Formats: sequence, structure tokens, C-alpha cells
Amino acid sequence: MGKENSDSKGKIILAAIEVFAQKGKHGASMEEIAAKAGVNKALLYYYFKSKDNLFQKTLTEVLHKIFYRIISNIEQAHSDTGNSVKKDECFFDAHRDAFSQDPNFSKIVLGVISDEPCSLRDAIESIKKDGEHKISSELLTIFEKGMLKEKFRRINSAHVLSSVFERGKNPQ
Repeated sequence: MGKENSDSKGKIILAAIEVFAQKGKHGASMEEIAAKAGVNKALLYYYFKSKDNLFQKTLTEVLHKIFYRIISNIEQAHSDTGNSVKKDECFFDAHRDAFSQDPNFSKIVLGVISDEPCSLRDAIESIKKDGEHKISSELLTIFEKGMLKEKFRRINSAHVLSSVFERGKNPQ
């Protein structure tokens, strides 16, 4: 039962990523997500209780994958260069690469930044609470060091991703 549960939830989240990216939170329907996942709509409600909960879980999964990719890309850059490149200097390349691997991620995150920034903060907090603190703390450490060196502007860590997007759009 545990593996089936995990497999079904995984299929639902993958389908939700596609549908939410294409239609946005408010344009997506639970029926469409269930059909895309190949499951009964009742199963969505059983696991997630509401579209809002499903969206929040989907956003959290998307951010987790983005954070993981950013950290992996930074670590790869370090191993490729023999640590001659500082983490804060390769952050933006790693950030761009993490988002370019799946355009649906960008659509979801940018939509949340413009429409529901509190959801972004809640998803980041959820990642911290769910034991993925290494990922978020590693990114926050990079930001802190970058701010001290004045490579990044001063930011509120609760709004880290939205600040990065703003900086990424308008480099100074």
C-alpha cells in the first residue's frame, strides 16, 4: 500500500505540474488533473483534500526540485573548476540552468510570485520543516555571503526566490 500510495501521489503531482503550468491555479480543474494523472478525481481529494492543498504541495515539490538542481549545479561547477569559482559567483548560472530544465517550473513559480507570494513563502517554510533544511540552508548561506560581498542586494530570506527573480530580470 505504501508504494502504491507514493506512486499515485507522484503521478498526481506530475500531472498537476503540467496542468497548473498550462492553466494557472485558478484555471486548472481537479477533473483535468485527475484525468492527466490517470486516477479517479476522488483520489485527489482523498490525498490532498482541496485544489488549494494540491497546488501548495505541487509548488513545494517544484521548489524542492529547483533548489536541489541549483545546489547540484553549483556543486558540479565547483568540481569542474577545482573550487576556483565561488558559490555566489556561479549562483545565477545554476539558477538559470535549474529553471531551464523544465519550463513548467518557471511558469508555476512566476505565477505564484505575481499572484500569491504568500504561497511561495509557505512552500519554502514547508521545505525547511520537511527535513530538506540542507537544501534551503545551503541556498540561504549562498545568499548571505553574496549580500555581505554586495554581489546580491539585501533581501528578506522569506522572499528569497522572488528577490532572485527581480535581480535576475534587472541586473545592476
